[in-house]
Amino acid sequence: MKIEKNDVEKIENFLNEMKIDKVKARCSENMWSFRQGTAHVFIITAGGFVIFQSVVMTVPKQNLMYLYRNCLELNDNAAETLGTSFGINSHNEVVIKSLYPLNEMSFGAFSYFLTSMAHVADKYIKYFKEKL
Repeated sequence: MKIEKNDVEKIENFLNEMKIDKVKARCSENMWSFRQGTAHVFIITAGGFVIFQSVVMTVPKQNLMYLYRNCLELNDNAAETLGTSFGINSHNEVVIKSLYPLNEMSFGAFSYFLTSMAHVADKYIKYFKEKL
């Protein structure tokens, strides 16, 4: 997938406005990451979208039904997850993710998605650690 220079510049301008060092945060040409609390948040640009993602935990070997049910119930509770969604990635990790069209994204929306992602990830990293 072609990486658009304008998309990268837009993300880096938003990071600057949030006082996040874009050079330290850069992981690759179209990916940045930073830590907030226990959360490790990734920002990825792809195909005209910005993706916010954080790993919550590795999928446990036990209590899978409890985990799956909780994740599905949380996906149905936008007030609790602030619009993020739970899933499982190809590395067998529970992740939360948000996706938004980059051409429509304002700094306010970027700031909301980024801080919401970090807050929800931090909360559920702790929650699932206690429950599982």
